[in-house]
Amino acid sequence: MAETSGDFAQALRGEILRSEQQRMKVIASILVFILCFTTIGLQVLPELRERLFPTGIEWWMPIAAICPVVLYEMAAFAFLSWRMSRGNDFPRPARFLNALIETSLPGVIIYVLAHHMEPQLVFGFWPPMLYFVFIVLSTLRLDFWLSLWTGIVAAAEQLGLALLLLPITLSGDRPEQALVYHLSRSTMLMLAGIAAAIVARALRQQFENSVAAAVARDKVTNLFGQHV
Repeated sequence: MAETSGDFAQALRGEILRSEQQRMKVIASILVFILCFTTIGLQVLPELRERLFPTGIEWWMPIAAICPVVLYEMAAFAFLSWRMSRGNDFPRPARFLNALIETSLPGVIIYVLAHHMEPQLVFGFWPPMLYFVFIVLSTLRLDFWLSLWTGIVAAAEQLGLALLLLPITLSGDRPEQALVYHLSRSTMLMLAGIAAAIVARALRQQFENSVAAAVARDKVTNLFGQHV
């Protein structure tokens, strides 16, 4: 029984780590696409660039903002592969730190763009939508608390940046300057985090059931082979 339990834990850990690797590859691919799209767009659409960024923006800024995160994902993937080759897990505190670093990327982009275009426009632009990408992909971590943590980080950063960059008051002269406007946006991010956490728990349960069935099947096959 102890041997079966150990086999189950090892197999489950392997499935979770492979799912984590898949998540990292998807994030890196999405970021590379965004990097190419924004870098090329700044060059081939000069009129739109001037309207969006009246104070100007350098062509290399998307590279400076996104490339470090792509390199970070590659390094994290390599580190995780190395840990897996040695039969080790990804330390849980490191997974929470990794989620914090990744989910902070949209906040960095928002903060930088707010110094090159109208800050109120930034919150209606594509960078805040990146928060939902990280929340959705957090389900591949197969960890309820990590998905919830991702939602919390996204909600807190979005509201914090709005308070930092915009002239927000309790009522607001315009809807986008009202506290409730941005609070509602952060609430939606938080709800998305809760939904992702529930999905992650359900996916993990499915993984556990599949791994348990596979381990049991292998055990029966081995016993049958020994008797034969």
